[in-house]
Amino acid sequence: MLLHPMGMGGLNIGALKSENLALLGKWWWRFKTETNALWVKIIRSIYGSCGGLMMRSDIPRSSSLGTWTNIILAAKALDDLHIPFCSSFVKTVGDGTATSFWNEIWVGDRRLRDRFPRLFRLESSKEALQRCLVVEHGEQQQIYGKKLSALVDEHLLSIGNNIIETFRNNLVPKKLEIFSWRVIKKRIPVRTELDKRGIDLHSVRCPLCDDDLETIDHALIFCKHSMELRNRVFGWWGLGNFTNLSSNEILRGIAPSQLSCRGKMVWQAVEWV
Repeated sequence: MLLHPMGMGGLNIGALKSENLALLGKWWWRFKTETNALWVKIIRSIYGSCGGLMMRSDIPRSSSLGTWTNIILAAKALDDLHIPFCSSFVKTVGDGTATSFWNEIWVGDRRLRDRFPRLFRLESSKEALQRCLVVEHGEQQQIYGKKLSALVDEHLLSIGNNIIETFRNNLVPKKLEIFSWRVIKKRIPVRTELDKRGIDLHSVRCPLCDDDLETIDHALIFCKHSMELRNRVFGWWGLGNFTNLSSNEILRGIAPSQLSCRGKMVWQAVEWV
């Protein structure tokens, strides 16, 4: 849930895979627009006039480990997520000479070599360029008005019915919201959690008070040093002494009933800090 968009109950950090696919997709757009660039000419000399972008199934074996191969295969990864990436690039007849007649989509929604395979087999110049074509495309990482990485996130980060939304409070910085997520998932490096993960420690007792095991609830709430701090905060707010709550109850915003709605949100922000 840390990665999911806020509308899906997360903190809107996004997945690295989404950003990676978006950046790889940007190179498709650059290849189709920077037609006179030296690097484009080099790619065409190796992969053909369309740069191999429309031939993902028959990439030359010698290039299987190359960077450009990863760029070519980005489209397949997007297709697998049901994102029509290739069809978002549209070419229309103009004054350019940068489009392969058979190997690129410039009319309809399919390559002519796929629509007319028998004619293509008879063609003697399979890499022939259309004489007058110009690339037309809007924002390089947008499909149907959406940022590509956000679109990938929507498909990649699916949510089941049993997933709890990440706690959020607009009054605190995102790093505290991330901290709350780490508390819920028991990702705080207290000694008992480190011990569960096979890290050899001389003791799993609290290093501050040595009164109990250092669990998340003990470290944040029940250690006498934490308890002293919380009693001071309660006294500052005129709420008497601290009543025992678990870390989850605090993160969920359980606040004294005498506070207003706004006061409860501010109280939760103070508790998180």
